[in-house]
Amino acid sequence: MTPVLLCVVFATATVPAGGDAPGQYAVGISRLDLRDASRGNRRLTCDVWYPVRRTAGDASTGTKRNVPCAEGSFPLIIFSHGAGATRQQSTYLTEHWASHGYVVVAPDHQFNTVFDIRGDQGIQSGIDRPQDCSFVLDRMLERNGNAADRLYQHIDPQRIGATGHSFGGYTVMVLAGATVDAQEARKMFGKELERGDFSHPDPRIKGVIAYAPIGPPLLSPKSLAEIKIPVMVFGGTHDLIMPLEKQQVPLFENLGGPAFLATVNGGSHFCFNNAAFTNLARMVRKDKMLEEHVDRAAADAIVKGFSLAFLNRYVAGEESQSIPASDSSVLSLRTRNIVAAPVAE
Repeated sequence: MTPVLLCVVFATATVPAGGDAPGQYAVGISRLDLRDASRGNRRLTCDVWYPVRRTAGDASTGTKRNVPCAEGSFPLIIFSHGAGATRQQSTYLTEHWASHGYVVVAPDHQFNTVFDIRGDQGIQSGIDRPQDCSFVLDRMLERNGNAADRLYQHIDPQRIGATGHSFGGYTVMVLAGATVDAQEARKMFGKELERGDFSHPDPRIKGVIAYAPIGPPLLSPKSLAEIKIPVMVFGGTHDLIMPLEKQQVPLFENLGGPAFLATVNGGSHFCFNNAAFTNLARMVRKDKMLEEHVDRAAADAIVKGFSLAFLNRYVAGEESQSIPASDSSVLSLRTRNIVAAPVAE
């Protein structure tokens, strides 16, 4: 019996069955205020979403604050927001994953949120963000071992995934093992990386989803080829900030492990945010960068479904979970380095 390595292009794709529907759990939410003393008491305010047992007759879809976690040990997912955004930017995803049995944590990256962004922190944020995520994961695992905490023994430390949008997509690619090319960083930010090429891999990460991330040459192609954990890259054909063909396609084509490129046809850079946020921004400011040529309800459903299928398969370890391909005008899917089931020689 020999495994078969596949490099397949799927023209179109549909939502995995039930993947966009709420899961079996209600969703709890709590706030976590952290300070990293090793980095100047850096502030990291986090939201944590987690599964909650549904009581009889409870069909609510909203979050419940500071309630007990459901019984069981659940995978842990970290979500990193985009530059100038917040930890709440994509709750349509974070809450969805929690309802399907994930603990999800999203930090506000200090000096890179809508409330405190500083133009002089661009290159420093590129260094701080991956370290933020590792620090937050450390604290979440500490909670898992604290008998007084509501998440005590509810996190499986062997099943951890990282997800992020835009600058957050960059962040999780660095966690996966991508190296930032110092010369390219200088061209982009006008400053030198003090320590040369920058890397911050976190070996606890089992799989990564990057929504509209930057790609090479900022992320070294050689380092991308050395990433062996599964990665799903999302992009939009109407992204005027991180254009699909210049950023996500080269990123996908350089990855050395199981790789997926999910393209939202007509989607903008912001089609992975909560639709309400994007619509509000569009009302306040008419900007071509905010234009979308896709049905957001349909796009949100398919992004939720494919994201969940990926996490189920590659982070939660559900080997029976597959990521299918079928007919849809919303999303196109390409794959690389996927090992099929063994076949007889």
